[in-house]
Amino acid sequence: MSSIRRSTPRRPYVWLTFLCVLLATGLSGPSLALTEGGLRNALGGLMAHAALRGASTSCLVQDLSDGHTIYSLRADKSRIPASNVKLLVSATAVELFGPSFSYATTVWSEADPDGGALRGNVYLFGYADPIAGEGVYAQLVSQMKAKGVRSIEGDVVGTAPVLVGDHDAGLQAARRLNESLRVAGIHVAGKVRGASSGPAPVLLARHTTLSLKEYLRKINKNSRNAEAERLLGSLLACFQSPTAPDPQFVLSYWAQQGQAVEGLRLVDGSGYSRDNRLSAGLLVAVLRRCAETTEEYQALSGSFPVAGEDGTLSDRMRGTAAEGRIRAKTGTLPRVSCLSGYVAGGGLPRLAFSILMNDYSCPAGTARRVQDEMAVLMAKYVQEKWG
Repeated sequence: MSSIRRSTPRRPYVWLTFLCVLLATGLSGPSLALTEGGLRNALGGLMAHAALRGASTSCLVQDLSDGHTIYSLRADKSRIPASNVKLLVSATAVELFGPSFSYATTVWSEADPDGGALRGNVYLFGYADPIAGEGVYAQLVSQMKAKGVRSIEGDVVGTAPVLVGDHDAGLQAARRLNESLRVAGIHVAGKVRGASSGPAPVLLARHTTLSLKEYLRKINKNSRNAEAERLLGSLLACFQSPTAPDPQFVLSYWAQQGQAVEGLRLVDGSGYSRDNRLSAGLLVAVLRRCAETTEEYQALSGSFPVAGEDGTLSDRMRGTAAEGRIRAKTGTLPRVSCLSGYVAGGGLPRLAFSILMNDYSCPAGTARRVQDEMAVLMAKYVQEKWG
């Protein structure tokens, strides 16, 4: 009797994926195009993946042309977002600082130096720069000396935090500038103080580090925690309180924009803490808001990893419809895997999505494969609809 050779059983997710693709391609139609209904069914099938049984999962996919929802699963539930926190903090920075913002520290005076003497106050203005170090003060003073400043008859006034970590509205920075002036031999006759005054008319010195766009790329492409924490520190110092910074300010801001934040929590800027709680609904709302203007979309999406090309997505979704189309922030902690971002088509953002997976028992690689398959289907839908 000849023996029957058994084939190796395929993994369940392969069969499920095959079924989802059949549903998505709409076998009842002659073109086999991926319809919106087919996409919805396929995404639902993948979120019901056997490997995710018992996990806490959420997903929301919206069409950016009119904001309608293509697929939603527990989108209002709070989940551990891991590094998807960086997406939220980055979007808040784009909103509050503006997409064309650059970190700069400046010194202003009420008049040009006369014979080496400034006959008024000098004003130090900053934005809690997350990049610059204390050497910024020496560089500012060097520029002042190059403009002929030899003495200051008025006060040295700090008007805002200059560096991340400054714990007041400007006095600490004014003291550091005054010390650099002393070391450089520039005599100050007046006091050193903090105030809320804006810049005076004459620019004496300017030190610029990175643009916000460049800094966001440093944070998000490879998910760098320290830089993300410093960005949050900059936001809180400039827009909330340098003396009592509270990360919840970020959620309060989005609540003021009409977004639902009840039950959500933010404790850091990087997503490293498991105490953070965000929802797929909020993340998609933030993505949608930033996609309303070209400048904000470019600043935010330009910082995200691109599927199959760079950052934390460089080795994911290569050779698929998602390559080059998916711009998204990853998020990973033990038993936490997330992916949120945009699907582009025809040079424009077409979909915004958020996939949050917590408490799964399968390998992390399996959770990521499910996300990738979802992203590929979304990209295929966009490709067929918008090119």
